[in-house]
Amino acid sequence: MHALRILALLAALAGSVWLGWEFVARAIGPDAESQAIESDARASKIRNAGRAAIEERIKLAPEHADFYALLRREFPQDLTRVLNVFADRAAGASKLDTPDAYLAEALRTMRRTHGVNAARASLARLDRVFEAQGKIMGALSDADPGLCVDFLYGNASQAFFDFSARQRALVADMAVAGVEAMIDGRATSEDRPPPTDSDFLVLERALQERGLSRAEIDALLDGKTPETPIPDIALCRAGGIYVQTLRTLPDAVRLRIYALAVELLARS
Repeated sequence: MHALRILALLAALAGSVWLGWEFVARAIGPDAESQAIESDARASKIRNAGRAAIEERIKLAPEHADFYALLRREFPQDLTRVLNVFADRAAGASKLDTPDAYLAEALRTMRRTHGVNAARASLARLDRVFEAQGKIMGALSDADPGLCVDFLYGNASQAFFDFSARQRALVADMAVAGVEAMIDGRATSEDRPPPTDSDFLVLERALQERGLSRAEIDALLDGKTPETPIPDIALCRAGGIYVQTLRTLPDAVRLRIYALAVELLARS
């Protein structure tokens, strides 16, 4: 079965830095306990101040408001954890990130914790996820084919965050579509069957009919690097055709491929 490396395009915003936090055990005596309480109080005060600053920074991108409102309503505990991580990191680094970097990391956190639910979402919700991805690729194709290819394979960079700042409405729509799919799919615990070899043959034939070469199809579906490198502009175009072609497949085939794509991302 094909590895479907192109499905990593769903991870385009997953390039944020992740930090591990260690908690060191303390000896608890009368003085140590008092110091611990004072230390925790200071830490809480710093975190609260940091969260307030983070929330003000997030407001600088009003296009992201619907995304955070959705988290606040449907996943309040996750949003609290995300904001606390942002605040702790800001305190350690003595600086704030951009609203675009915060959106990227918040979305990645949601994908890791609730992404499997999105794989169970309705066809309409998953169609919207891929439609939003296609719009991002279209905008990237016009702006920077090289960056488009990075997005295609899930390689986030500062250049992508710069693009995100210029295209906040598009990026926010993609984030909202992803979370809405998680909400839609969490109502059911039924996993979908994986795509069959016949499903992939249907997809390959559809891509061939749209003019993609064997090398382009292999690069998209299997992540194969051809002997003759494919120019960025051609590979970006092929990725756009892939997303468009998915919408033309029979519903059952499309749904199985969508579900696999989202599940792979959630488990990666």
